[in-house]
Amino acid sequence: FGNGVTNTTANPMQFYSLPGSFTVSLKVINEGVCADSITKPNYINAVTSAPPSVVPILSVSVKDDRNIDILWQNSSATNLSRYELYRRDNSNAQFNLIYSDLNPKNSNWNVSSSYQDSTVSTDISFYSYKIQTVNMCNSKISLDSSTAHTSILLHATAQQDAVALSWNYYEGCDVGGYEIVRSDDGANFKSVLIVDALTNSIIDSTAFCP
Repeated sequence: FGNGVTNTTANPMQFYSLPGSFTVSLKVINEGVCADSITKPNYINAVTSAPPSVVPILSVSVKDDRNIDILWQNSSATNLSRYELYRRDNSNAQFNLIYSDLNPKNSNWNVSSSYQDSTVSTDISFYSYKIQTVNMCNSKISLDSSTAHTSILLHATAQQDAVALSWNYYEGCDVGGYEIVRSDDGANFKSVLIVDALTNSIIDSTAFCP
């Protein structure tokens, strides 16, 4: 069985105590006269039933009024079954499953994976996400162990000769600051101001409000 164990019974069953790939061999003897054998290299792939480690979300980025991109770090586990992405319902604070990646890549293939959530209204609400890894035995660590990442909702209120801007803080990782960019023609954006991580409101006195 590739782990130092042999068996001479019909239809043997073998349990592996450690994960890994194992080479198995079958030898047939006919009344002690003739013999033949076959070997299958790495024929058995035993996986652990322990749940994969928690992987972090790397970013939650608002693309437009109806789309958010979620990027997460791939797991190094070799027995992945899927990634499950959850979004918080702001009405009851419960996280609900919105997407299952049934063809998961581990970190040996790609460093990260992503999903675009197109069932949002980012012009009226912010959204929080958590990611969960599940192995082939359907084992997973509690979702409570995953850190939620929250998108930013920007409010803009026209004032006399200015625009008042305010936003919620990004949640999920340390933020060095916020850059405010503005488009005067609906297409080309330019930087207006960079503020520190503790600031979540400004007055843009350079904006023209007819």
